[in-house]
Amino acid sequence: MGPPPGGARPAGGRPSLKGLLPTQGAFAAPEDAVLVMQRMREAVVFGTSEGRDVVVVPLSGTLDLADGTHATLRDEGGRLALQLDVPDGRRAIYRYALPDAASGALRIDITVEGDRLPGGSVRLQRAYRRMKVDVAAPERATP
Repeated sequence: MGPPPGGARPAGGRPSLKGLLPTQGAFAAPEDAVLVMQRMREAVVFGTSEGRDVVVVPLSGTLDLADGTHATLRDEGGRLALQLDVPDGRRAIYRYALPDAASGALRIDITVEGDRLPGGSVRLQRAYRRMKVDVAAPERATP
């Protein structure tokens, strides 16, 4: 069976997360960019500080992305959960926890499920520090 595309093991033989997370979900928890989220009454806007891609996902219903991925966002008791159903059979669920007072970090618990994954699923967590951003001058963001 072997590793998924892009998920080859590095020289040390340890598994890599590269290729396990669907690229279609890069907007939901970017690896190498600042995450910008704005919750509105009926949707959530996802973007990055570079402003290249902005994705608006409705809080009810399904958003069909260009490659056939289906994105569904729901509120689970005040905690947002974004589910991506990818054409290759993988399902990724991103659960967003509000920043806590101690760390000030937004935590995203990510679960990716699929037949081709080791053990059938992979779980990881990403954290983003909250920053104050002037939308007229995002380069001056401060913690």
